[in-house]
This record gives sequence, structure tokens and C-alpha cells, in this order.
Amino acid sequence: MRVYGPSGTRSGWEDRAPAAVQLAGGSTAVGGANTQLFTYTVPANRRTRVIGQAISGLVTTAFAAGQTGLVRIGINAVGDHIVCGFQALAPIGTRDDRTFGEHWLLAGQTIVAFVTLGAGAGVLDAVAGLAGIEYDA
Repeated sequence: MRVYGPSGTRSGWEDRAPAAVQLAGGSTAVGGANTQLFTYTVPANRRTRVIGQAISGLVTTAFAAGQTGLVRIGINAVGDHIVCGFQALAPIGTRDDRTFGEHWLLAGQTIVAFVTLGAGAGVLDAVAGLAGIEYDA
């Protein structure tokens, strides 16, 4: 009889010393703020399967003319992965939510969530979260 596939007890990625990764952060941003909500770097000789990511922003004080805001998750500082954008003169109650599914990260890769708000009288509440499984490479 032929057996196809890996042999042994460590046949799948989920069997290689798994550890849960759960990150969340929130902040109330006032004019001119650039606040980090969370950061995570995959350790050496590990990988991470990100199962879900979410960000949300809510304008709690109306934005001034020319004031804009962003809630974002970026990977390796090479660009934004998920973005909630808020335009100038956004009224109170303006809300934006984004979710993103599965993503795989390699050792040394970093994922960071930020809220950024331009100068002005507006206030933006922001939250971001991530859930995943870290395992041996």
C-alpha cells in the first residue's frame, strides 16, 4: 500500500507549536495626531496566518475645512493594507468600517495599525483588531 502525504505527527502547519495572536487597539485622535494602535512582528523561525483584520473610525467632532483622517493597517511599512478614509468637513456621526480576511506573514514581517488626523478641530475615534495563529516555519 502506498501512503501519500507527509508522515509523522507534524504534518500540517497548525501542528507546529501553534500560538494565538490577538491584537486590538483604540484611540481618540485630535487634530494633528498620528497614533499607533498596535504593532506585531513575526518572530524568527515562525510564520503567522492572519485569519481576520478589522478597522473602524467614527467622527465625534465635525472636521474642519481641509482636515482629513485615516485609520489604517499596513504591512512592512510599504503601504496600507486596509484603509478607512475620512474627508474634509466630515460631519459628526460619519463612520467607516473595513474588514479583511486571511493573510500570511513570514518571519520578520511587521503589521502596524495607525490612526492619523490632520490639523483642525475635528475628533476621530478609531479601533483596529487582528486575530491569527503563529506557528513554527
